[in-house]
Amino acid sequence: MKDAHNITTSELLPTPRRPGRPPAGVRALTPAERKAAQRERERGAFVTYDRVELESIGTDALLEELGRLVTAGQPALAGAIWEVLEARVCAARANLHTQQEQLVSDLALRIQE
Repeated sequence: MKDAHNITTSELLPTPRRPGRPPAGVRALTPAERKAAQRERERGAFVTYDRVELESIGTDALLEELGRLVTAGQPALAGAIWEVLEARVCAARANLHTQQEQLVSDLALRIQE
């Protein structure tokens, strides 16, 4: 029987951690598994958005997706969303401008009367 207070016996000493980064799962990935995961990530990086599909999505959702893409470092996809948002802003400005012109012309008619 071994004495629990004996710290010089090698079986009773705690085993040191292995050097390097610990595995993400139960075990470390093989090189083939790592390369397959890299290819899968790269496939997802080249997804494009359909302009018609983007125009049917609400502005709040587009802004959230734009923020996510900018944070993730995917400027090409963020650019497509930015173009749709920019078009919406221009359309809103044009609508506002015509409303302002209508208000000015109504005001001019009232002043003349």
